[in-house]
Amino acid sequence: IKPIKMAAVIKDSLRIDEVWGNEVSLAYNQEYAGTTDLVGVAYGKPSIVDFKQSNKPKREEWIEDYKCQLGAYYLAHKTHYGPVEQGVISIATRGLQYQEFKLSEADLSEYADKFLGRLEQFKTTIKKG
Repeated sequence: IKPIKMAAVIKDSLRIDEVWGNEVSLAYNQEYAGTTDLVGVAYGKPSIVDFKQSNKPKREEWIEDYKCQLGAYYLAHKTHYGPVEQGVISIATRGLQYQEFKLSEADLSEYADKFLGRLEQFKTTIKKG
C-alpha cells in the first residue's frame, strides 16, 4: 500500500499541465536507450519528468546521477523530437514527503555532456577489460 500512497504524493504535488507521453522510450545514435517516466508540460514548460522513490529526503548533492539520467533523456528527446525547456526530478519518500528538483534547458545540456563523458569512460573501461 505504501507505493500507492507515495505515487499519490507525487500526483498531488507535481503540476502537470499536459501529458505528451508516459514511459517514453528514447534512444541516442545507437549509443544508449532508456525510458523516461513522463514527457509533457510541467509548470507551463515542455519538460521531461522522472519519478523517484526514496527512503528519506535527498540533498541536491546526492542526485548527480539523476541529473545525468535526465541529461541523457534530454539529448535523446532533442535528437528525435526537439528540445524541451526543463527537467523535473519528482521524489516521494517512504515518510510521504515530497521533493522536487528542476533543471533548466542549459542544465539539461550540461548534464547531457556529463552523461556522454561517463559513457565514453565506461566504453574505454570495457575495451581495456
